[in-house]
Amino acid sequence: MTPLPPSEHALPPGAGDPLRTFGGMFRDAALETAFEQDRAPESVRHARGLLGAAVLINLLFLISDWRFHGTPHFWLALSARLVVVAWAATALLLVTRLRSAAVLHRVLVAWMIGNALPVGLLVTSGSEIALVIAFLLPAIYYLCVPVRFGWTLGCGVFASAAMLAGLASSDLPRGNGIGILLAMMMANVALALTVTRANRMSRTAWLAARTESGLRAALDRSRAQLQRLFDACPVPLILTDRASGSLIRMSDSCAALIGSAPSSALAGPGPADPAAERLARTLGADAGATDYEVQLATADRGDRTLLVHAAALEVDGRDVVLAGLVDITRRKAEQTSLERLASTDALTGLRNRLSFFAAARAEMLRATRTRQPLALLMVDLDHFKAINDSRGHSAGDAALRAFGALCTRTLDPGAVIGRLGGEEFGVLLRSESSDAAAGAESLRAATAALRIGLAQGPPLALTVSIGIAAVSPNDRDIDAALARADLALYAAKHGGRNRVVAEQADAARMARTG
Repeated sequence: MTPLPPSEHALPPGAGDPLRTFGGMFRDAALETAFEQDRAPESVRHARGLLGAAVLINLLFLISDWRFHGTPHFWLALSARLVVVAWAATALLLVTRLRSAAVLHRVLVAWMIGNALPVGLLVTSGSEIALVIAFLLPAIYYLCVPVRFGWTLGCGVFASAAMLAGLASSDLPRGNGIGILLAMMMANVALALTVTRANRMSRTAWLAARTESGLRAALDRSRAQLQRLFDACPVPLILTDRASGSLIRMSDSCAALIGSAPSSALAGPGPADPAAERLARTLGADAGATDYEVQLATADRGDRTLLVHAAALEVDGRDVVLAGLVDITRRKAEQTSLERLASTDALTGLRNRLSFFAAARAEMLRATRTRQPLALLMVDLDHFKAINDSRGHSAGDAALRAFGALCTRTLDPGAVIGRLGGEEFGVLLRSESSDAAAGAESLRAATAALRIGLAQGPPLALTVSIGIAAVSPNDRDIDAALARADLALYAAKHGGRNRVVAEQADAARMARTG
């Protein structure tokens, strides 16, 4: 529905009833024309259905009329019925090709007048069905034909007159004529009042909807003006409701910052951008804070880190949060990268010694709370110095990288893996020593089967020795378990390397060789 300008849809105070008392149409011709144009598509569909039904029903009557073949009234009824069908079909054909309300009115008025005359001839039979049709046709004109009230009233009265004339020519008892006339007059008055009420209701609803549409358009213009002022600020801004955390408004620069579509800059009907809504809820929850960081996942710009400068205030009795945003994603990424470099072994990509011990201590604290068993593996690459001496340090580096990748693939995803120095590695597993022994054996076997291609010479083969120690709840630090695992590792090396030895009194019996 296209909103009218305020001068056309808004009535001034004290303007009185905009609708006529009789007929229910707008007093203002421009309003009536606008109403008809707005309803034109619906009126056309309605007229098509009405005329189509008229054609179909009269064709059925035409077939039924053959029962009276041979009676004096047959040929007159047949001719009149053919005219009714042809006239309705012609009107239907015209209606299917037009969209204008004015032309629709002319076609329907012509149909009503042209239809009433042959139907008047049909009711000259004076039968009971003729009497029903005499009252039914004016009712159809009043209630079913979408034309202006003046034409509705005129055609309804004309149809009633045609019906009365036809009945007067019939064989009805003369005493019934006055009664039928009075009944017809009463029916016309009742139908006119019914149409008046329906017209008033439909136009009142239309005017209310059009007025609301116009007011919404004015509100949208006001919002657009506010948005232009809001966007003039070079700092991305967002305004949220403090109580519900819902988005009220955000600037275009804010939309560009978090990757939202510009159409979400003014909150309105329909779903808002998910990233904007998440940010709005975060601001509402942290309304008491002024300067803080938030993490935001966006659809097209990935995860962003925003520095928020927020202030809680009241606007028109509503508690809101106004926030300015600064994108510090790159700075945080650089900081994270530095932290990763400080905690990661550059050659293998595993944790370095410092990071491994920190993660192991944290895992021990968690295991103490959850009573989760832990086992520690000490892993040493066998004959690593010989690899460096015989194949070069580049081969040693390749061996370390390949073994680090193998650990990541082979061991449990929850394992804490680190390079402790040189060719020594530490692994902390969330399992009993017996289960850890199975995992360690899998790692040992996978290492023995590994072949590392080098730029020169044959592929490089590796073996490892592994010592296992259970982490006891009495261990105050990982160093105690590390010392026990180191003893088991020494036993594995002393026993011939390429084997797994668990921390036990009889370590030799638990050794596993490839």
